[in-house]
Amino acid sequence: MNTKPCTRKDLEKLHHIFNSFIVTKTIPSLSTILGETIEHNLRKIREIEIIDLEDVIPTFEDAIAMSAVYVKSDGDLRLGILLCLPEKDSKKLAAKMLGKTKMSRLTSIGRSSISEIGNILSASIFNAISNNSGFKVESSVPGFAIETFRTLIESVAAEIGNESNSMIIANVDLQGRTSGTKLHLLLIQDSQEARKLLVYN
Repeated sequence: MNTKPCTRKDLEKLHHIFNSFIVTKTIPSLSTILGETIEHNLRKIREIEIIDLEDVIPTFEDAIAMSAVYVKSDGDLRLGILLCLPEKDSKKLAAKMLGKTKMSRLTSIGRSSISEIGNILSASIFNAISNNSGFKVESSVPGFAIETFRTLIESVAAEIGNESNSMIIANVDLQGRTSGTKLHLLLIQDSQEARKLLVYN
């Protein structure tokens, strides 16, 4: 399905909307989990054609394995949220969640703890959307994978490609100020779904 591209003004407004969700909901949630102050950077929101996906891949850690959690919403608004973090940070984060000093490998319990973090952070954004727009959104069961970023984003793009020729990507860098733990949170929509947020905010 072809949809009209978002304008520069649309993308700037989406940046403001997503940033407000992250600051008011997501950062407090992650700060509670990590027990430290969280720094964040919401990169410039981009709209890219599915066929031009290669243009966005080099901006991420493509050569290393990433632990990732994917959660999507259904209902009045469709939005995919992909939590990605390098393997060393996923082990550090899982150890913290499980009350350990460190983990040499990511166990099944460790993977479950990372999935739960992805679920919590996704829920913070879905709740913010519901509170600000009145949309009813339901989240999927989180899916966990360890892959390169290229494989992860191509899988998400293939799903969105069934609905649209382009997708909106909002990439958030999150980092614990004390521990230095780094996470990437990507919010991914097709253009038509993104416009629903523009109307209600």
